[in-house]
Amino acid sequence: MLVIWAPQAIADLQGIWDYVAEDNAQTATEVVATIRAKAEYLADHPRMGRPGRGRQMRYLTVVRTPYFIVYRLLRAHIENRARHPWSTRLAA
Repeated sequence: MLVIWAPQAIADLQGIWDYVAEDNAQTATEVVATIRAKAEYLADHPRMGRPGRGRQMRYLTVVRTPYFIVYRLLRAHIENRARHPWSTRLAA
């Protein structure tokens, strides 16, 4: 399967990098690389995440980070939607 990044997902990655880089740019680069690698792993393992709300939505935890990937399965590709830190989800 092909992994396609939604524009919001790309913006979220930049936001994550900006936030983490306030303390440490090297760590920010590592966190974003971890998220990207996990998302690309979905090409070979599209059902790896747990089912979410909606018919095709799924969630994949990015271990050792406070983030998870929201994605949906389409017939020929995977579309990454957005990433949300757990702390934001709990505070909202």
